[in-house]
Amino acid sequence: MIEEVGLEKLSLSKLAAQFDVKAPSLYKHVNNKAAIIEAVNHATYRELSETILNQTVRVTDPVERLLIFSRAYRQFAHANPVTYQLALGAEVRGDEEALAAIGKQMEHMLRPLVGEADSLTALRGLWALIHGFVMLEINHQMRRGGDLDATFEIVVKSFIRGWQTPRR
Repeated sequence: MIEEVGLEKLSLSKLAAQFDVKAPSLYKHVNNKAAIIEAVNHATYRELSETILNQTVRVTDPVERLLIFSRAYRQFAHANPVTYQLALGAEVRGDEEALAAIGKQMEHMLRPLVGEADSLTALRGLWALIHGFVMLEINHQMRRGGDLDATFEIVVKSFIRGWQTPRR
C-alpha cells in the first residue's frame, strides 16, 4: 500500500479498510503509524536480503556473485522505490539485525577477492556505490542521458577490478 499511495497518504483507517476490518481492530496489532513503518522496514530488509541470497546462493565465482548481487540489489530498489527509500533513507527505522544481515552477505562475498583485513572497507565502498547510484536513479537525478544499465555495470565492474589490482 505504501508503494501505491505513498507514506504521507498511508493512514491506519486506510490500512484497516484494505484488510476489511475496523480501524480500532488494528490497534490490537500495532500501536501507531510508526510501528507500521518499523514493520515495513523490517520486511523490506528481509525481502532484500532474501532476494539477494536467492540469486547468488548457487554462484561460486566471486566476481560473478558480486555482479549478480549488485544487479539484484538495484532491481529490488527499483521494484520497491518507496519502501526502499523509507528503509534505507535518512531516517532508518527497523530491525538493525536484518539490515546488518545484508551487510554480512556483501562482506562474505567480498572476502575472497579482498581478504579479511579489507572486507569491511570494500563492503562500505560497494554499498555506498550501489545505494548512491540507486538513490540518484530513483530520485531522477541522472538526467544527462546514456544507458544507465550499462553505466551501472561499468561502475560496479570497475570497483571490483580496482580491488583485484594489487594495492601498495
